[in-house]
Amino acid sequence: MVQERDTRLFQIEDMIRRLFRRKADVHLNNALAKVHPAEAAQIFRNLETEERQGAFAVIADDEQRAEILAECDDHIVSELLEPMPNAGIVSLLKEIGSDDARHILEALTEERAGQVVEQMDVHESFAIEDIMVYAPDSAGSIMSDSFAAFYEETTVEEVIGDVRKASEVDYVFYGHL
Repeated sequence: MVQERDTRLFQIEDMIRRLFRRKADVHLNNALAKVHPAEAAQIFRNLETEERQGAFAVIADDEQRAEILAECDDHIVSELLEPMPNAGIVSLLKEIGSDDARHILEALTEERAGQVVEQMDVHESFAIEDIMVYAPDSAGSIMSDSFAAFYEETTVEEVIGDVRKASEVDYVFYGHL
């Protein structure tokens, strides 16, 4: 199974390189759209800087771009965001949770991270600033500020149905009644 996955990722990596060289941006975007963000991050590790930046630049979906960044190593995040304007980074940060946003901001220089946070709206910047208070290696640094609340009259069945329908929920760790 591991061998199959490695072979598959190698084939995707090779295809990304070929599409990048041919400047087949639409096909490159479509190919990357079919790859899980964690796998894309793994593939990006093996690409050259120019290939990485080019492949990342053609991804049309901000949510996908943000999810890939959240999975990438800090030096790759920094490299991918270098050519982006701060407003573009703000758009990406809106697509992910505050814990992943922290990871992305920490890959930037302090000065640039500050500029990006300044461009965010007040609510979003407060959520990120709250989590930035915690040391990077602490439990607080990976917490999420996301929650869902329901009226007392809501049945458990309705809550479970709503949680299942929620497209932005990655994992539900706790439920309190």
